[in-house]
Amino acid sequence: MFVRRLNDLIFENLDNEDFGVVQLCHALKYSRSQLYSKVKALTGLSVSAYIKLKRVQQAKKILTSGDHTISEVAYGVGFKDPNYFTRIFKKEYGITPSEYVETQNDAPDA
Repeated sequence: MFVRRLNDLIFENLDNEDFGVVQLCHALKYSRSQLYSKVKALTGLSVSAYIKLKRVQQAKKILTSGDHTISEVAYGVGFKDPNYFTRIFKKEYGITPSEYVETQNDAPDA
């Protein structure tokens, strides 16, 4: 239940680049330390790392459609800097967003 509410709040604010730990604490009515402890226990990640993960996972889904530029996707999921988004994406998936898009374009249609 908690993780569902956490994810819902993140997705509702996905395009808000200023949405972060403070806003999440306020929305969930948790102190910063309570939220950190709960999220760390459930996910193994810090709150900010979890938010970043959810942003980049959503970006991957959007990139699959091929309808947006990488910069549009980066801004659309709340990253202020497309270059930073690229670094985070590559850290998570081992390839850059443009390489990911290329692999999607090269995939045979099902």
